[in-house]
Amino acid sequence: MATNLFMVGVAFQAGTIPLKAESLEQAIRGAGVGVEQGVAAFRWGRLAVVDRAAVEAEIAKYAPKIEPAKPSKAVTAIVDGVGATGETRRLVEVRVGELVAYQNAAYAKRYAEVVRRVVAAEEKVAPGKGALAQTVARHLHKLMAYKDEYEVARLHADPAFLADLDAQFPDGYEVVHHLAPPMLAKPDPETGLVAKTAFGPWIRPAFKALAKLKGLRGTPLDPFGKTEERQTERRLIEDYVHLVDEILAKLTPANHAAAVALADVVDEIRGYGRVKEKAIAAAKTLEAERRVAFRAASAATVAAAAE
Repeated sequence: MATNLFMVGVAFQAGTIPLKAESLEQAIRGAGVGVEQGVAAFRWGRLAVVDRAAVEAEIAKYAPKIEPAKPSKAVTAIVDGVGATGETRRLVEVRVGELVAYQNAAYAKRYAEVVRRVVAAEEKVAPGKGALAQTVARHLHKLMAYKDEYEVARLHADPAFLADLDAQFPDGYEVVHHLAPPMLAKPDPETGLVAKTAFGPWIRPAFKALAKLKGLRGTPLDPFGKTEERQTERRLIEDYVHLVDEILAKLTPANHAAAVALADVVDEIRGYGRVKEKAIAAAKTLEAERRVAFRAASAATVAAAAE
């Protein structure tokens, strides 16, 4: 809730808001809601520009004291099979572990196999370069770990998340979840947007129960899988794998940069619901443009080889 005013403080201290600090604080107080928090957030934002280290040190005082979990033997075995090194391996190691938690080891292995093919092809064509493998490692994971009902439930029931809340609010707190259950939520007749409903702490046991049913994801028994949004998300995964295969089939040193740009189109896909629909449409348009550039670079390589 304080983020917006924190960023106002950052913008003001950076010299991009032509007003006096006193005027801004007076406006915050004039709102009459969350005044103390608002003023404090504004001042912390200003301090972040002047002495960021001090702000980060204050944040560290409230960070949960949780040791990061080491990759399991199963995760390490999958990662080793990719054959990646350096930054690419780091990206894969984190994401394989997340996909195992998201679904299972088989799901993570599918991800790793695609990245393995990219690593091998890129090393053959452009030794020492890892931009393509790193791009695919990021974006394929992004598509495969789409936030459906099971994942939202799993994340909210995650002990690390709950420990983080306990650390931030040691004097106690109450969480209100704003959700739009697909079978209960109805779109607003004027905007067409689905309205969210507030749920209290009592819904946590439901989160835990739903998280355990993630094995139903994508199966005929998946009660959420028949919606257009979920079908689109699964189709995006298949489309991207096909795109990667197309790139690898024609990859050369000359079109390497164009290949990275083409594989990066998934970065345009963000948000949820209608926002995501628009982002997907924009990404598909950009993909078509970059595919033309990639094919042109590939054709030029073939022509040069013929000469």
